[in-house]
Amino acid sequence: MTKPTRLSGLVMDMRQGDVVTLGHNIKIIFLEKSGRITRVRIAAPLDMKIKKESERPEVTHSVTSMP
Repeated sequence: MTKPTRLSGLVMDMRQGDVVTLGHNIKIIFLEKSGRITRVRIAAPLDMKIKKESERPEVTHSVTSMP
């Protein structure tokens, strides 16, 4: 069984135009914010896979009958 990968994290307040650099050659550029949505540009080497994942919990609905 393989060990889970340890992750590092950081919470930051960002403004339009701010840039976060990850490692030597990955950049996240904050382009604009509108309401709860933030538009970012991610610049990374062509051989690096970039994908979007949601960390929002799945909403589960249950239906119960009333007596």
